[in-house]
Amino acid sequence: LDVIIRLMKVATGTGGCVADNPILLESLMIGARTMKEEFAPWSDPNGEWASEPPFGMANKTADLIEEAMMPSLAFNSPAVKAMLKEALDVCKDLRQMEGTWKRWRKRRERLASAATAAYEG
Repeated sequence: LDVIIRLMKVATGTGGCVADNPILLESLMIGARTMKEEFAPWSDPNGEWASEPPFGMANKTADLIEEAMMPSLAFNSPAVKAMLKEALDVCKDLRQMEGTWKRWRKRRERLASAATAAYEG
């Protein structure tokens, strides 16, 4: 995703490409969807995680997506609006994932401390 965003900045900054270029926006969406899929293994609240979720990364990814699409907000073409809506939906999902992970972590900590207290008491 970082590479796609850098390429978008170069293309729109020095390459003479407009910010609402459908190819640029579609590549951003592909990157956003890919990042969302990478976080999917931690989406099951009842499953056992092989590792801790990447706390902070989902929010950072959402921030990067929002930052990259800001120059496109000035354009009102229907294709741009549809892609921006999808990008905002992905950002919303990523932020919800991050919040869910944090709630799960706190819940697991509470359960572990309650189990420890019950064992000691």
